[in-house]
Amino acid sequence: ICGIVQAVKGISARAESKRQDESSSASESIVMVEESSSEAEKEPKYKNVQMTVCIDPGHGDFDSGTTNADGTRLEKDDNLAVSLLVEKYLKSYGVNVVMTRNDDTFYDLDERCNIANQQKADLLVCLHRNSYDGVIQGVEIWVHNSQPKEDSTLAENIMQELEKAGISENRGVQYGYVGDPYINYYINADSVMPSCLVELGFLTDEEDNRLFDENIDKYAEAIADGVVETGIQLGVIDKNGNRLLEGQLISEEKPINKGEDDSSTVDENQDSSWDGQDSYYNGDSTDVYNQQENEYEM
Repeated sequence: ICGIVQAVKGISARAESKRQDESSSASESIVMVEESSSEAEKEPKYKNVQMTVCIDPGHGDFDSGTTNADGTRLEKDDNLAVSLLVEKYLKSYGVNVVMTRNDDTFYDLDERCNIANQQKADLLVCLHRNSYDGVIQGVEIWVHNSQPKEDSTLAENIMQELEKAGISENRGVQYGYVGDPYINYYINADSVMPSCLVELGFLTDEEDNRLFDENIDKYAEAIADGVVETGIQLGVIDKNGNRLLEGQLISEEKPINKGEDDSSTVDENQDSSWDGQDSYYNGDSTDVYNQQENEYEM
């Protein structure tokens, strides 16, 4: 009788062990399927995109840009962080990416524009954070005041994608220079390709900083997606990424490409000043500017 009891216990134990093994195996299969599905979701949205894009992280080195209220957060660091992620996404799409800087180095505006122009970039995106002495938030994107169609398309596509990613407020695509529509951000004035300057939220606003930190990867992907969609819409590439355009994409409506004087150019012999980073402005102006970025205080 004892032998029969032991035998029954042994059979039961083996059956239970088999059930556990099968359950474990099923669980592993589910995990593998989920991981496989997750990997599939990470597949690039675009492949073999035959474009050259220049990404310009604003400021760098001794030029820290603006800061938050207590000075613990520097704009140059945020600009570089998101720019490197944009580079990652664009490269995963097959885009040839030109960076004006990929570390904490300073380049003046002539150098930045020369890099984009000499590398024959099809599009140029300059990334910044905004500042204001007061309560204000949101994203705005700046384009040359001649309102070139191609440049506006680039800015609108990026803004549309950023809205999907989650920003505090869409402050719109704007033209010229903050506080003065008759002058331009240098990066938009001296680049021959379609360009825009993205002010990715106010560094002086806690909500914008929180959203920037939480969504930085989404923001980078959104900017990259907006860039590629612009390439498709402007006929640089087809929907499969194949290049359609021969040569570099030029923004024909920009004064620099029409041999015209640009309103942002200043005669150094006149009584005028240069902010050292974003644009020129008339030194005789009575307007009040934020000295950190020379931004107009509304």
